[in-house]
Amino acid sequence: MEEWLLILLKLLIILGASGLIGLEREITGHKAGIRTQILVGLGSTTLVMLGVHNDMKLDETARMIAGIATGIGFLGAGAIMKEGLNVKGLTTAATIWVNAAIGAAIGLGSYMIGISTLILTMLVLSVFALVERLFHLKPAGGTLMVILKRGGSGAFKVVRLIEEKGIEIRSIDLDNSRSEELLRTDIYLKRKRSVIELIEDIRRIKGVQDIKWEDSEKGIVPGMLKVS
Repeated sequence: MEEWLLILLKLLIILGASGLIGLEREITGHKAGIRTQILVGLGSTTLVMLGVHNDMKLDETARMIAGIATGIGFLGAGAIMKEGLNVKGLTTAATIWVNAAIGAAIGLGSYMIGISTLILTMLVLSVFALVERLFHLKPAGGTLMVILKRGGSGAFKVVRLIEEKGIEIRSIDLDNSRSEELLRTDIYLKRKRSVIELIEDIRRIKGVQDIKWEDSEKGIVPGMLKVS
C-alpha cells in the first residue's frame, strides 16, 4: 500500500509539472500543449519507476534514462519545422526534452531536482520571454512590400538602403506591370527594432507611396502600413 501511494505521488507531481509547461505552450499558441507535455512527463516517469521498483542496477537505470533522452529527441525534432525564413518549434522541442528530464528526476525520487528544474523552466519561458520582447532581441524575418511611383529610381534606392544597413536580402521581386511599382523583398534582420527603423528610413525616400511589413510569424503588422 505504501509503495502504491509513492507511485501515485510521483505521477501526480509530474502531472502537475508537465501540465504547467504544457499550459504555457498552449497559452502562447505553440505546439505540444497540455496533453502532449503531460504524456511525455508521465511516460518518462513511468519508465524510470519501472527500473527503480524492479531493483535495476545503476548502470541499467542510466541506460534507460539515456534511451528516454534519445527517444524524446526524435519527438522534439518533430516539433521543429521551417516556415518561410524562420525555423519554428525549437523552444517547444526544448520544453519536451526538459519535461522528460523532470519526469526522470521525479521517477527516481529526486523531487528537489525535478521541482527546481520546473521552476527554472517556467522562469525561462515567462520572464525571459518578456525580456526578449522588451529589448527586441529576437531576430525578425519577413517580407517588405513597398509601393512606389513608376518611372523613378525609388526601388533601387530602397534596395541600396537595405544593403547599406547590413540587412540580409534573401529575394527581390519588382512588379511594374501596373500603374505603380511593387517591390517585394524577403529580408532577415538580427533585431526586430531594426524593422521599425528601416521602415522609417524608407518612408523618406522620394516616390514611396505605401509600405507593408509581413512578419513571417505574425503576418502583416498593424501600424506599419501607410506612409504619412
